[in-house]
This record gives sequence, C-alpha cells and structure tokens, in this order.
Amino acid sequence: SSQVAFTPAEVTFTASNWNVNQSVNVMPINDYIAEADIQLWVSSKPAVSADPMYTGKKSNAVKLVLKDNDVVGVYVAAPEPRVTSEAGGTYAFTVNLRSQPAEDVVIYMSVSDKTEARLSTTALTIRPWKWSTKNSVTVTGVDDALLDGDVGYKVSFTVSTTDAQYKSIKVPALSLVNKDDGDAASIKLSAASATVEEGKTATIRVQLGARPTQPVTINASSPSWRAKVTPATLTFQPTNWNTLQDLTVTAANDGIDNGDGTVAL
Repeated sequence: SSQVAFTPAEVTFTASNWNVNQSVNVMPINDYIAEADIQLWVSSKPAVSADPMYTGKKSNAVKLVLKDNDVVGVYVAAPEPRVTSEAGGTYAFTVNLRSQPAEDVVIYMSVSDKTEARLSTTALTIRPWKWSTKNSVTVTGVDDALLDGDVGYKVSFTVSTTDAQYKSIKVPALSLVNKDDGDAASIKLSAASATVEEGKTATIRVQLGARPTQPVTINASSPSWRAKVTPATLTFQPTNWNTLQDLTVTAANDGIDNGDGTVAL
C-alpha cells in the first residue's frame, strides 16, 4: 500500500527461531491530503523458502484503520498590529493551504473600503504541488483627505475551485485599521501678505487643507476703503476642495501722497 511502510521490510525464520515472535512496525505515510480514515488489511507476501511446506505461504490478514491527520483549510498568517496609514504605510500577510488539494484553488481578496486601502493583488492561484508555499499580500493605506480619524476596514476572502474538499471552505475576514495622517480643517493661502501699488491689483490663491463633507463658503472683504476684494465669496465643494481659487485685491488710488498703508483682509 502507498499509505503505509513496513520496518523491517522482511523477517527471516530459521529452524532454531521458528517459534520466536518477530516484530514488524507499520508506519503511516503522510500524504498531506485531507481524506477520510482508511481501512487496510495487511498480510505478508508469499514466503520464500527451500522448505516446500512453507514456500508460497502467506500470513493471515490483519485489519488496520489509518487515521488521517490532515485538515482542509486556508491559513492566513496575519501578525499584530494590523495597521496601515494614510501616509502610505503598509501591512503584509501570507496565505497558504493547510493540505494538498486535487485541483487548483483560487483565493479572491477584496477591501471593504477602497478609499482607505488597496491590495497588491486581488487573486492568488494555488497549485496542488505548491499548497504549503506562503503567498505574500501587501495592503497599502490610502489617503482620502477626509477629516475622519482612524478608520477600520476588512480584507475579505472568497475561495473558488473544483476541488470537492476546498470548494465549500469559508475564510474569516481580516480586520485592519488605517491611521489618519493628521488632516486638519484649515484655509490655505498662497501668501500671508501682498504688496499692491495704488490703482493696481494682486492675486491671492485659496484652497482648503482637507476635504469637507459639505460645501464650505469663505467670505472675503476689506474693512478699509483702501482695498477692494473680489469676489466677495468663494465656495468649495467636497469635489474641488483642493482646487485653487483666486481672490483679487485692488488698491484704491486716492491721488494723495500719504505713504504706504496696511490693510487686513
């Protein structure tokens, strides 16, 4: 049988030890295939002897039950902490099978929130002869630019195969956290100050520091007649929060040589 091996492979009886018991060890061969327990009947091969009374004789059969120790399953090695970051921080885990399948096993993977993370691959094809090889998968954090703090998400697994043992296998999802990169609600200006000659203009560019969840309107004006700001309002949507919008500052020409002046917007 290909399921067991015998040690020793043969025993020899002589006229002086014919009635002495000799032991034969039956050793199971680990095939790494998950299967039902197997019932075996074990007997000797025909004896070889110059004695015509024994040559060709066989022992009586002995019934053995071979208990299988292999299990069907997908092993995901995922060490703690399971963390990515919006700054592009990564996390790696490995996938392999717990026993040898009869057919190819394809493991599909997906992320529950693609705005928080992406996978280095979304499918692993495991060949029967490479069932124990560890396949590495890298998860990379994605910067969504939202003020959402640390966000949890899951990596899910789906098994596809024609193998009778593996086709119904379920793999628990993997829980991870994407660490926020510290996005702050702020209004960014292209310049903290600008110098404008009387009768001329200067442009200040404006954008938000992080994506809002609702429209944001910024009112712009000057408390002094010395300067005029247009437009009076800028509105940022969640879809254009990081698009630069222009404010034009026009300095009034009063025709009087009264030196430089400072105006706060």
